[in-house]
Amino acid sequence: MPDIGIGKTSRGPSARTLEALAELGGAGFEDAMRRDAAARLLVLARRHLIDGPRAGADAALVRRTVAGWDAAATTAAEHVEAMPVTALEAFLAAARRWALAVAGNDAAEPLRQAA
Repeated sequence: MPDIGIGKTSRGPSARTLEALAELGGAGFEDAMRRDAAARLLVLARRHLIDGPRAGADAALVRRTVAGWDAAATTAAEHVEAMPVTALEAFLAAARRWALAVAGNDAAEPLRQAA
């Protein structure tokens, strides 16, 4: 019978699997996920800033954050990694509300209520 990888699990988890499990259980996991979300929002905001609302505190904060990112010099992940925690949290909250305003449809309504 051809080896389909089932036998590999009987030897225990691989080093890669153990590393992933340690990362998931580690203290920095939530921070890493917030920074990953912020990087994704930064890229989306840069691409779609013109489509979003131009007025309001959320739009202003998103615009300032996007304007402060030199995409030719750093990646979005590098940019958010360098952001102070308070600025990161403010950007995440504002960008989420901004994204909901851009979406502006019924599919976003449950998220609007949660925000």
